[in-house]
Amino acid sequence: MSRSGESRDRLDELTGEVSEVTSLLKDNVDKVLRRGDKLDDIQQKADDLESSSIQFQRSSRSLRRKMCCSNIKMTLILILVVIIVIAVIVVIILMTVKPWEHSNSGNSNHRNGSLAIR
Repeated sequence: MSRSGESRDRLDELTGEVSEVTSLLKDNVDKVLRRGDKLDDIQQKADDLESSSIQFQRSSRSLRRKMCCSNIKMTLILILVVIIVIAVIVVIILMTVKPWEHSNSGNSNHRNGSLAIR
């Protein structure tokens, strides 16, 4: 009976080890499945992030173009205003000085004087 008792103890020991290994395998399989789910979630988030980054890149290019056009328009308007201000200043100076009256009257006297001498 001792041999039968030893066999029984050995069988119980092996059954316990098999149960332990089975439990460990089930835990490992659960962990692998959870890890797979997490990887799927991470992959989905990465895909969403890539899509968002492409959309951001497109919108930033569009905004850059709009701002560039706006800057060009403002620069052209500023140049036009400066030209108009310079033109107004020149017209005011010309109207004040009236160089055409001085040059015509000077030429007239000079011509008359030279004609009278001859």
